[in-house]
Amino acid sequence: MQLVLSLPDHFCVGPDVIEVLWKLLIITACLGTCAFLIYLWRTILAVKPRQYEDQIKSNINQVQREIKEIEKTIASWEEKENIRKVEVINENLKDTLRLKQALSEVVRARDNQTVDVVQDELDDEVLRAVTCKNQELEESERFLEDRYNALSSQKTAKEAELNLLRKKVDMMVEFSEQQKRTAEEKLEETINELNATRN
Repeated sequence: MQLVLSLPDHFCVGPDVIEVLWKLLIITACLGTCAFLIYLWRTILAVKPRQYEDQIKSNINQVQREIKEIEKTIASWEEKENIRKVEVINENLKDTLRLKQALSEVVRARDNQTVDVVQDELDDEVLRAVTCKNQELEESERFLEDRYNALSSQKTAKEAELNLLRKKVDMMVEFSEQQKRTAEEKLEETINELNATRN
C-alpha cells in the first residue's frame, strides 16, 4: 500500500492497475500449476508401464515354468508306460514258463490220453491268463494315452498364453514409448510457449 501511495500524482492508481497485477498473478499460478501437473504426469507415466511390464514378465516366467513342469510330467508318463509294458511282458513270460513246466511234469506223469486233456486245460488257462493280461495292458495304455493327450493340450494352451503375454509386453512397451514421446513433445511445446511469452 505504501508503494501505491508513494507514486507521483500524475500516475493514477485505478482499477486497471490492480486488474493487471491480478492477471499477472493468475497467469503465474496457472503456469506453475501446469508445470507441476506435467511433472507429476511424467513421473506417474514413467512408473506405471514398468509395473505392468514387471507383472507381464512374471506371468511369462510362470507360464514357462508350468510348460516345463508339463513336459517333465509327459516324459515321466511315457517312461512309466514303457516300464509297465516291459513288466507285463515279463509277467506273461513267467506265467507261460510256469505253465509249460507244469505241463511237462504232467506229461511225464500220465499217459498220452490224459496228456491231451491236461494240455487242453492248461492251454485254456494260459489263453485266459494272457487275454486278461492283454486287456489290462490295453486299458492302462488307453489311460496313459488320454493323460498324455490332456497334458499335451494343456501345454499347447500355456504356449498360446505365453505368446499372448509376449504380445502384451510388446504393446505396453510401444505404448509407453509413444506416451513418453508425446509427453516430451508437449513439454517442449510448453517450454517454447513460455519462452515466447517471456520475449
